[in-house]
Amino acid sequence: MNLRVRTETGVRNVIIKMLVTDTIQSVYEYVAPYIESAAGTHFELRTNFPNKAYQKQETKTLKELGLAPSSALIIRAL
Repeated sequence: MNLRVRTETGVRNVIIKMLVTDTIQSVYEYVAPYIESAAGTHFELRTNFPNKAYQKQETKTLKELGLAPSSALIIRAL
């Protein structure tokens, strides 16, 4: 599956190929180096529509979260 993650400034899009059995925590770990704000590690991943935040400690798979077969996520600095 493919995930497109837009950074908080909107300047960069990161395309990630994941398995539907991966968790959102894997996505958090993958995008952490791309954080552009001074907040550093304090961020959340959201969908734009429907407007929903995904918590890092979530244990459901990407498929169970409804992110498969492809989705777009936005990094929001906290």
